Amino acid sequence: MPETIKATELPVVNIFDNSYSFEIPDYQRPYAWTTDEAGELLDDLLHATKDIPDVDSVGATLPYFMGSIVVIKNSDNPLVDNPLSYVVDGQQRLTTLTIMLCVLRDLITNEKFKPGVRDRIGVAADPVTGIRGHYRLSVRKRDKDFFEDNIQNEGALCKFVVQGFTDLPDSRQRMFENTRHLWGILSDLGEDRRHILASFIIRRCYLVVVSTSDQESAYRIFSVMNDRGLDLSPTDI
Repeated sequence: MPETIKATELPVVNIFDNSYSFEIPDYQRPYAWTTDEAGELLDDLLHATKDIPDVDSVGATLPYFMGSIVVIKNSDNPLVDNPLSYVVDGQQRLTTLTIMLCVLRDLITNEKFKPGVRDRIGVAADPVTGIRGHYRLSVRKRDKDFFEDNIQNEGALCKFVVQGFTDLPDSRQRMFENTRHLWGILSDLGEDRRHILASFIIRRCYLVVVSTSDQESAYRIFSVMNDRGLDLSPTDI
């Protein structure tokens, strides 16, 4: 019996929460987005938010489509917390979005706005409930420690972005350059605009998440997105 393929439109607040725990498997190609792609994503978001006067007005804005991702979700069992989802397509987008959220988290100074961003990046351990601390996105194992220590780790970015790396592997070099590029732009943005941008990304930006537990089905969808780009809707699927 063929596996079911599900395609759902979800806002970032529901993607980076306890419904998903993303892992980029080692067989995926290295992270390759340059400052051009990362900068274009940020430029689009800044353009979409330029006329929003304050955070209270974010909820009234139109949703913003950020593309599609394809994942192999290991379990639909409601008793399984954080079922692991292997990212078949969309790792560039998810990694860059995570970098952007980490930059916003560390640049925002108002503690009132930090938790909503912080909770999209990771989950703190809670010994009372037995929740294990973890980040919502795990990149490939060869880059995992670098990404966690320097980008996902709260407070590390201020030192990280001023370092001068000369001998990093390509994927880590792209991570570093994109982080530094986004940090430079967002640090020049006013605090109020950073609040609006963070709220807009989390509440109004959405992706189409295509999920299946069957690897062959996932790669079949992946091949159709390679032909048409990451713009498939649930109806297309």
